[in-house]
Amino acid sequence: NNKVIYVEAHADLDVTKVVDKAVKILDGKTIGLVTTIQHIRELPKAREILENHGKKVVIGGQVLGCDQTNAGKIKDTADEFLLIGPGPFHGLGAMYATGKQVLLADPYTGTVEGIDPVRAEKEKYLRKSKAMNASAYGIVVGAKPGQKNLAVAEKILQRLKKDRKKAHIIIMNEITPERLDYLPFDAYIVTACPRIVIDDWKNYKKPILLPEEL
Repeated sequence: NNKVIYVEAHADLDVTKVVDKAVKILDGKTIGLVTTIQHIRELPKAREILENHGKKVVIGGQVLGCDQTNAGKIKDTADEFLLIGPGPFHGLGAMYATGKQVLLADPYTGTVEGIDPVRAEKEKYLRKSKAMNASAYGIVVGAKPGQKNLAVAEKILQRLKKDRKKAHIIIMNEITPERLDYLPFDAYIVTACPRIVIDDWKNYKKPILLPEEL
């Protein structure tokens, strides 16, 4: 067996400016504070800024795109969530996990934006509608540690065969448009990191879906 050591990688970025900008937009009295691992050490500083502006703060801690447990644990005590981190992906996950409004503060770009649930649902519907008439599906499994969901892929395979669809499981280390667009399938279900679908689906010539969207 291969031995794997996971090392936390922290970004050397000051979150003060972006949190200062975010606190002026937050409406809730009690803010749930979550972040990705890169900025976990900055949470006490972010809490201090929020409290100095009269906010109550509940720290959830680290979230992952595929694991929003820490956000879900504090959803009943928070009116609104502030997520410190890049891109909409983690913010969407927090929104689905908590059912609350999520404000995303990106320390890399200095931007603050809310997660739009209407837009997210529209994009999900568009992905599904594009794959509606597919007859041949590629079920994509990630070969990287933590992304090799063969059990999910096998379940999807049996479901598609039951519906008389052509389907094959594909295992890839790197999942990119260049590797999928020219294979003989009409649509793909990606069982690896959901970010591949949520963030990058527009980059693919053929429709790609999350397993639950199938």
